[in-house]
Amino acid sequence: MRVPEYQVGKEGATRIELRSPDPACNLYIALSLIHSAEIKRYCRI
Repeated sequence: MRVPEYQVGKEGATRIELRSPDPACNLYIALSLIHSAEIKRYCRI
């Protein structure tokens, strides 16, 4: 899931993007990549 930054005064134009992994991919690799991205995000806060 990705929530792009919004501009002040245009909060109503904010959108959320949900990009699901390809169904043909290896499930365990996809889950480990998603988990890794979550960890990197929380470490940046």
